[in-house]
Amino acid sequence: MMVKRILILLLCGFLGSTCAFWQSTINTGLEGMRRAECQSIARSQLKNQFKSYCKVGRITVIGLDVGRGLFRLPNNQLSFNGNVLRTSDVTFMTEQDGYGSIVAKFNGAVLKCSGHGAMKQKTCVIPRANRPWSGQITVTVFGTGGYNPSTSYYMRGTPVCLNSGYDGDNCDTDINECEKYKDKRLCQWQNGCVNTLGSYRCTCPAGFKVSVKDFRLCDPDPPQIYSKPVTLTAMFGATTVLPCQHKAQPLAIVKWQLGSRVIAIKQANGATQTINDAKLTVRQDGGLVIKSVAYGDAGDFFCVVLNIRFLASVKHTLKVESVPLMDVQHLISGNYTKQHAYHVGDNVTIDCQVIAMPVPVISWTKNSQALQTTQRLKVTQTKIEDAPLQIAGALQSRLEIIGVQTSDAGTYTCNATNTHGVTSKAISVSITQ
Repeated sequence: MMVKRILILLLCGFLGSTCAFWQSTINTGLEGMRRAECQSIARSQLKNQFKSYCKVGRITVIGLDVGRGLFRLPNNQLSFNGNVLRTSDVTFMTEQDGYGSIVAKFNGAVLKCSGHGAMKQKTCVIPRANRPWSGQITVTVFGTGGYNPSTSYYMRGTPVCLNSGYDGDNCDTDINECEKYKDKRLCQWQNGCVNTLGSYRCTCPAGFKVSVKDFRLCDPDPPQIYSKPVTLTAMFGATTVLPCQHKAQPLAIVKWQLGSRVIAIKQANGATQTINDAKLTVRQDGGLVIKSVAYGDAGDFFCVVLNIRFLASVKHTLKVESVPLMDVQHLISGNYTKQHAYHVGDNVTIDCQVIAMPVPVISWTKNSQALQTTQRLKVTQTKIEDAPLQIAGALQSRLEIIGVQTSDAGTYTCNATNTHGVTSKAISVSITQ
């Protein structure tokens, strides 16, 4: 401790006003002193005592710019192997612990560096004329006291253009990618590659268009359905066709739905599959053939055409009409029967159930004469609410005879009439004593 104080006093005698600065930094090795002040010490009688304090610190390459901006190098990285922008110079940054001027070389050629000699960080440039940038970077620091540290950094740079579609020393020669990379099949359609200035584009065959998600891929055009929505009326028991003429590329699947229920499918290969209904057929043009039309076939039909990416659909409405369909039976203790023998005083109930569209008009006759209703003989008509098919023409006409008498015996006929015709069914009422 006494020796350090003596050195400080001696130093203050030579440097005068800088004494306070030396006192604050001498214990840190004087590496933070400006180079000019170290040179003052070197010229003084104390140069031998302070030789170790004024030495130059280590030198390191800390950053590199290969044409895309300066990036910091990881600690202890001593080499670079990668792409260098062909039209740019290579710039690297050095950092040293102490102060001193540097000499940087690339493969032995001296480089231009910027930064004052007293600055710790300096930048040096390897001109683009030195391409390819493969070789040894050496940086040496020259300071006082004969201690001149140096560092070496190896780089292997591959010249590239910012736009990969160009080549040449100045990156101004267009590359024909379609020809150069034809073995790599740049486009999904093999014949669809078209060279452009600095790049290429892809085209697609008829029926396809370039995908909006990836210009190299081809999406099929959306299917087109030429058949317009129609409302068809078919007669009960007849055969009808719902149209679905369409165009699709590639060949598409045709799917028919009744409401939300899929009832038939035609695969792209032409195979037809119906869902538990042998009376349905899908034609090659997509039309749906319905044989033996029933009231259960009425409703909204949807033809859906799908290819690998898009779909199109059309809605048809099918209505079913017929002459009245009828059934007449006795209702005995909650059960229906075609024949029954009544006793005098029994109550008679006969139901006539009719399904028809348009809605029919129902009437009764007895022994071919218009039936006259009385307080004992009544006719009521209701809609069949619990019918499987909720259609307006599902009706029930009920004939009731209270306390049947022998004079009530005879043949009763239920008649239903609409625009398509008349349907009549007779039932006998026989009475025993």
